[in-house]
Amino acid sequence: NWPYHGSAPGWVFCLIGFAKLYIYLLLRNPNQWGSRSAFVTLRDAGRLSKWADPQDTHSDEAETLRPVLNRCELVAIGIQRGTLDEQSYKDWCRTTLVKDRIACKGFVMQIRENDRHHTYYCEFEKLAKKWALRDEKPRT
Repeated sequence: NWPYHGSAPGWVFCLIGFAKLYIYLLLRNPNQWGSRSAFVTLRDAGRLSKWADPQDTHSDEAETLRPVLNRCELVAIGIQRGTLDEQSYKDWCRTTLVKDRIACKGFVMQIRENDRHHTYYCEFEKLAKKWALRDEKPRT
């Protein structure tokens, strides 16, 4: 019966959360949305950790990686706090989030070490590990 009677379905609140996130990120950095294709090119080329070298901190490649990682971290925080619906987001882009995390692991580990700040992108890491399928998890 919605929108005429009762409360809105859960997907509506998820959509509102995504819209808020999109507007926030767009206002914060209007140029970052074009960076996804550049990120995918870098991700698929592999060895992203080389762009974490302190001498490459301001390289175009590092500047391409950070906004994508920042978005992933913000999404993970939104899910953790209940602002975004976890199941809806998982259904929408679980594979992409996990694939990005696997590809960026070396980069993230290196910038954590460089800056001695071991919590960079930790919520993104936790969420990707939680969502990873058995064959996407590292072998121990």
